[in-house]
Amino acid sequence: MRAHTHRKQGRLASMKFQRGFSLIELMIAMVLSLVLLAGTLVVFSSGKAAYINIDQLSKVQENGRYALDQILRDIRSAGYSGCVKSTTRTPSISTLNSATAMPWAFDQPLGGFNGVSTSVWSPALDSSLSTYNPTPLNDVIVIRMPKQGVMAGRVTSPMLGGANPITIAAVTPDPVAAGDIAMISNCTSSHIFQVSAYATGGGFGTIAHGTGGSPGNASNTLSVSYGPDAEVVPLVTNVYFVGPASTVGNGDSLWRKPSSGAVEEIIEGASALQVLYGIDTDDDQQADNYVVASAVTDWNAVISVRVALLVQSLDQYGADIDTKLYTVLDTTAGPFNDRRLRQLFTTTATLRNKTR
Repeated sequence: MRAHTHRKQGRLASMKFQRGFSLIELMIAMVLSLVLLAGTLVVFSSGKAAYINIDQLSKVQENGRYALDQILRDIRSAGYSGCVKSTTRTPSISTLNSATAMPWAFDQPLGGFNGVSTSVWSPALDSSLSTYNPTPLNDVIVIRMPKQGVMAGRVTSPMLGGANPITIAAVTPDPVAAGDIAMISNCTSSHIFQVSAYATGGGFGTIAHGTGGSPGNASNTLSVSYGPDAEVVPLVTNVYFVGPASTVGNGDSLWRKPSSGAVEEIIEGASALQVLYGIDTDDDQQADNYVVASAVTDWNAVISVRVALLVQSLDQYGADIDTKLYTVLDTTAGPFNDRRLRQLFTTTATLRNKTR
C-alpha cells in the first residue's frame, strides 16, 4: 500500500512539470518562424534575380562576341589579290556582267551605307537590300573576300588559250562549283569570272568559264593564259545589316546576305550597328582618320574598319528601366525605356589581305 502511494505521488509530481506552451510562447515561436521564413524567401529571391541577371548577361555577351567574330573574320579576309603584295600589280580584270553592281564589284574590298535618318541612306541603299528592310539609323557593311573554309585550287597545266578550261589539282572539298564567282591569279595579273561548270577526274579538276548564268560572263575569254604558277579561289560578297528579327517580339537581329544564297540571321537582339572606315591618306599603311561610308571617296584607300554593335537581352526582367544613352561610335542610341539588359561591343580590324 505504501509503495502504491509513492508511485501515485511520483506520477502527480511528474504531471506537474508537463504543462503545455502558453499562448504568449506560441505567438513568439510563430513570429520567429515567420522571420526565418521571410529571410529564406529574401535569400531565394535575391539568388534567383542574380541567376537571371547572370544568365541574361552571359547570353548577351555570347551573342555580341559571336557576331563581332563573324564580321571581323570577313573584314580581315577582304581585299585578297593573290600572291603579289605590291603596288606594281596589275589590277584585276573582271569578265562578269554587271561587274560594278554591289554583289560583283570585287575590284573594291569593301562598301557600305550609312543610315542618316529614318528614311535616308547615304549613299543610297542598294535596291537588292531594300527587300530585307534594314533598320534605319544603322549602318550596312559590304565585304568582298575569298569564301571561308575552302582551299585554293592550284593550276597544274598551262591554258592553251584564254577561252580554254582551267585545270587544277583536285582537292576536298571542291574549291569551286558551277555558279561560283572565282578569281584566278599569278604574281602579276588576275581575272574574276563565273564558273560555268566544274568536273573532276584522275586527280584533276576542270573549270569552265563560258558565258551565260547569273550574273554570267560577258566573255568566255581571259586575256592571260595562266600556267602552273597560278591559283584559283572562290569569292563571295557578304553584307551585314540590322533588320527585323525572325521571331516576333524580339526586336532586331544582325543579318548576313551572301552574294548568292539565302539571307542568314546571325543573332537576335541587335539594337544598333555602326561602322567607321579607316582611311590611309599618305600611303604608310596606317589609318589617318575614320569616316562614315558616305565620306569614303576611294574604297581602295580603306585599310581598317571600326565596328560597334549594341546587343540587348531578348527578355525583359526586373524593375529597372533602361534610360541610358549609348555612344555607338559616331551616333547615340537610346534611351530604350524598357527592362532589357544591353551591352556595347566595339573593336577595330585591319584588312590583312589588302594592299594598295
